[in-house]
Amino acid sequence: QRTSPEELTNLLKQCQLDKVQNQYISSFSKGMRQKCSFLFAYIQKPAILILDEPFVGLDAMTMKLVLRLLEKI
Repeated sequence: QRTSPEELTNLLKQCQLDKVQNQYISSFSKGMRQKCSFLFAYIQKPAILILDEPFVGLDAMTMKLVLRLLEKI
């Protein structure tokens, strides 16, 4: 099942990446790159997701969001 454009837009807003979606990732901070990496994996809708230090570089609000999204897998 593919991630719908609406769902992707919603995820970008929740991660506060919607305003930078047309920029190169190389210009992002570590936290922003970490959010992108997680979203790249999450939108594939995997049955299982193995993460190595998923919270490094993330603020508290984004950590809570990641935990909520992981509960949905």
